Amino acid sequence: MKKTIFALIAACMAFVSCDLIENINGGKDKDTIVGTWESTSISLIYDGETVTMGPDEIKMVWEFKEDGKYVQTSYSYDKDGNESSDPAQNGTYKTEGTKITITPEGKDASTGDYLLKSDVLELTLPVIEGTVMKIVLARK
Repeated sequence: MKKTIFALIAACMAFVSCDLIENINGGKDKDTIVGTWESTSISLIYDGETVTMGPDEIKMVWEFKEDGKYVQTSYSYDKDGNESSDPAQNGTYKTEGTKITITPEGKDASTGDYLLKSDVLELTLPVIEGTVMKIVLARK
């Protein structure tokens, strides 16, 4: 009888623990890029020079969907803090190892690196020959 009760309690605890972890994570899987991300910094690296802009100058919001599609919207701010946005860009993405391939609708694919650390995602993507963009994003 004690073994049965112990097994029942252990099973309940396992169920509650998984549910608790999911609630702590907000229902988000920390091991995937699926979800909505907002940039904390964007850097252009070219000819050994790096220009970095913060979210008060330019911001990107990326939504990576489970079906391999993404939506990316860019926002910029003038000196008075007024926001303007570019039309959203849609496309597909694929991850393999530490590589990510982004294919915007109607454009060629671009392959770069990505690094996922729980709620921080770093994308390093080629822009034009000799220039890369490093985007640091936080999970929303």
